[in-house]
Amino acid sequence: MIADRRLAREIESHFYGYASERAEIKAREAEIAEAGAFKMTETGVRGTDSADPTGEKAARMEEELREIKGWSEVVKSTYRRFSGTPQAEFLAMVYTERQKVAQVCAHLFLDRSTYFRWREKILDFALIKAAENGLIWV
Repeated sequence: MIADRRLAREIESHFYGYASERAEIKAREAEIAEAGAFKMTETGVRGTDSADPTGEKAARMEEELREIKGWSEVVKSTYRRFSGTPQAEFLAMVYTERQKVAQVCAHLFLDRSTYFRWREKILDFALIKAAENGLIWV
């Protein structure tokens, strides 16, 4: 179904980089929490100050983080969808362990055409999830 190779590569890059994206999310969330977007006013009420550069920085960081979190959710949803199926092991071997096509085919007893059919099925599901999350427009 994915006719655009560029789009397929973009989706796959998020599968390959899932672990590093999760680490980046945690680091940025900690940085946002430390930034303290809220401060106490003279009356003792928590609020935001429009002249607060730290709060503005935290707001920008949250906006950037939204896209990374969206892609992380796409990958998580895809792993959940294929959990308990032979494609789950396929996902782990291809995107986590980064094994070559021949290795995956030999281990799972697949021919090359089945490998690429499964890959397309997985990417199609991820494409739908990405569109649902507003990350891409199809």
